[in-house]
Amino acid sequence: MKKVLFLSLILCFLSAFVACEEPEPTDENQTEQNPNGNNNNGNGGEEEPYLCLHTLQGHTNNVRSIGWSPDGNSIVSASIDNTIKVWNATTGAEIRTINGHSLFVTYSAFSPNPYSNEIISASGDRTIKIWNANSGDCLQTFTGHTQTTWQAVYSNDYSRILSAGDNTARVWDRKSGECLLTLTGHISAVTSACWNPNCTRILTSSGDNRMKIWDAVSGDCLQTLHVHSGGVNSACYNADGTRILSASNDSTIKISDAISGQCLQTLIGHQATVHYAEYSPDYTRILSVSDDKTIKVWDATTGVCLYTLIGHNGTVEHASWSPDGTKIASASWDCTAKIWQLNE
Repeated sequence: MKKVLFLSLILCFLSAFVACEEPEPTDENQTEQNPNGNNNNGNGGEEEPYLCLHTLQGHTNNVRSIGWSPDGNSIVSASIDNTIKVWNATTGAEIRTINGHSLFVTYSAFSPNPYSNEIISASGDRTIKIWNANSGDCLQTFTGHTQTTWQAVYSNDYSRILSAGDNTARVWDRKSGECLLTLTGHISAVTSACWNPNCTRILTSSGDNRMKIWDAVSGDCLQTLHVHSGGVNSACYNADGTRILSASNDSTIKISDAISGQCLQTLIGHQATVHYAEYSPDYTRILSVSDDKTIKVWDATTGVCLYTLIGHNGTVEHASWSPDGTKIASASWDCTAKIWQLNE
């Protein structure tokens, strides 16, 4: 009986000793703990390729656009909750809320003029507005679109405003508010509009699967590009205006020749609609956002996907590079915006 008791005590001791030992970490365990870090680019134990610095919380509905101030110190966001918010880009703290649109706000951006301190916005209420970024006061309202306006941007000399809405794009005089041109030809909503680098051409994208290039003075349509099999959600030029970058409902990003209109490269990797694509400030990289809840960063020359940023819980509608190209701000249907640091 004593021998049996003695053996039982020894077995209990050994069981307790084994239970207290921690298993050696394995590659499999590390991957589970950090599925979106080092393993994205094969750096092993090196620094993670990206870091989410801040999650900006305050909007009560989908966040549709995001943009940086020219000095990189502030961020502006637009939401379906009818508001525009300004944030501190360093701390992520909300600075102010701007009210004035009567329906959802589809787009907002700081003026590229560092001395104007203005914000421009587009809305479901069919207007474009310009705001004082410090006070939140509305400085000017442009009316004329007959349906939702999706985007509005300044010309390089700040004398004109270009907007996308209904099935048209429009050019406005910045001071008088007069509509100078109405560009008609798309058969579905015009989703984006932008100037070429010297503001002599206008590029539009549309839900009709097409992009068009227009003369910025006469308003004549010079070319129609049909490279996507789904609606085109955004389009922009590269630095010298020879290439066009576009994002589409067909889940792809394409780079096309601005002269011939031919597709030169297709970036494939997103699993759903791509809402937006943009060149980095130095034009060496491309960011894109998608219904698949991710942001991707691509090499602009090779088309290779460099990073996939994961963290949003809903569609990522828009994103923007910081002026120095080291950070990305993203806007999502999960009612948040995020600021990401790229560790390159």
